[in-house]
Amino acid sequence: MEITVAELMEKLAAYNPTATIQVIANHLPQDFSLCYGSSEGCTKETCETVSLYIDHLNGVDNSPRGFWQVPPPPVPPSNRKLKEGEEPPQPNKQ
Repeated sequence: MEITVAELMEKLAAYNPTATIQVIANHLPQDFSLCYGSSEGCTKETCETVSLYIDHLNGVDNSPRGFWQVPPPPVPPSNRKLKEGEEPPQPNKQ
């Protein structure tokens, strides 16, 4: 799917401007970045594309220049996906 920035802004104008925007994948909110690019030396004002990057799939360090980090939503520890080889947390014993 392709949509221009102007078309997206027009669609978003119908929504509450103070509402948060989330990117959902696998039924969970994902950390994401806004990136721009396409031609060498482009700026935010002259870019040909703007992309929504799901950070853990693309890696912020590997994102195109000009990324803007969006703060991640809080995820309860019980819903957090374990990293490969990571053990689940053990309950505190008192």
